[in-house]
Amino acid sequence: MFEHVEGRPVRLCLGSPDMAQVVGVVDRIGRVQPGRSAGLPTLVGRLREHLPPARSGPLCGNRLLHTDLTSANMIIRSDGRLSVVDWGQVALGPRWAEIGYLGAALLGEGHNLGEIRRWMWRFPDWRRTPLTARRALAEAMIGHTDGRDTWWISLVEPPIAG
Repeated sequence: MFEHVEGRPVRLCLGSPDMAQVVGVVDRIGRVQPGRSAGLPTLVGRLREHLPPARSGPLCGNRLLHTDLTSANMIIRSDGRLSVVDWGQVALGPRWAEIGYLGAALLGEGHNLGEIRRWMWRFPDWRRTPLTARRALAEAMIGHTDGRDTWWISLVEPPIAG
């Protein structure tokens, strides 16, 4: 199903009032479990060539992931509702992975790694995920970008206190 959505791009700024809706949409998306019969690709399948088989386990999951929640892909409609568009990179994976992808989008908006890591830490799914699992995502994404986005390793680390 396709629908034209009118509105403005969400403001991916940590101080923006739009961020409350972004948090809500990440939670709603993460609750969806479409099942394998939906025919959606898996995160492990998408990143397979950049992920040693022994490290793929943490990226397995049955939750819906958008994986591209940028300001261009979240629209605030005139009635104030947030719509998520452009599901071209959808995958099934662990719920926490969406937080990593959103952190990458925040970095693209100009926030510094420290403030992004503190913001990401507010999500229980992210905090509870072992660092080794988050690093597996980071290493796969570095490979996926042909080594350009090495900042992924710093992005998945716990925040520095202070």
